[in-house]
Amino acid sequence: MNPNTAGSYRNACEAVQAASLDWQARDMRRLDVDDAVARFKAVAGSQFTDATIRTYESNFRRAVPSFLSYLDNPDGWSPPVRSRRSTTLALGAMEVSRSSDGSRDPRTGGAQSPPIDLPIPLTDGRTARLTLPGGLTADDVQLLRDIIPVYLARVPTQDN
Repeated sequence: MNPNTAGSYRNACEAVQAASLDWQARDMRRLDVDDAVARFKAVAGSQFTDATIRTYESNFRRAVPSFLSYLDNPDGWSPPVRSRRSTTLALGAMEVSRSSDGSRDPRTGGAQSPPIDLPIPLTDGRTARLTLPGGLTADDVQLLRDIIPVYLARVPTQDN
């Protein structure tokens, strides 16, 4: 399993389970995932952003079955493989914020498509934001797919 994925799963499990008393003594095979998530949402509302809560819930819901699979067969266990959604589909599912400047798109002559605000929950609870212009073409999306990793490779990190 990718170390970043494992870390995200660990953080989500710790956050969700911390909402329950004596969670360390519980048998994970008997865990009611929906109940654990509901308790976490009730407690975490003031501690985390909505995006972080959604990310923790999603990671927790993926981590529990993976861990149970490991418990059932440690020698034969392998991490689940998740197919990647296309960037176009992912962008379509994200929250769209409205443009406040009322500018017009010169390509269409009409009102500019609203920008796309992508909140990206980080492993420590902070949120990075990526704002893209509305009305992206397939060529625009491909350019972003290619260039964003180049920029990220140049960002200094605390562990380097």
